[in-house]
Amino acid sequence: MGLLDPAKEAFGRQFSTDDTTYADESHWHRMLYRFMEFTGLSTF
Repeated sequence: MGLLDPAKEAFGRQFSTDDTTYADESHWHRMLYRFMEFTGLSTF
């Protein structure tokens, strides 16, 4: 067994790509997230 990249391994699972591949960097979603966190609307 070879050395695994710790950035791609979590809880014994190795992922095929980095999270930045599918990251959503839009300004709208960032502001929506902050608004929901500030107002408490994002709680379940």
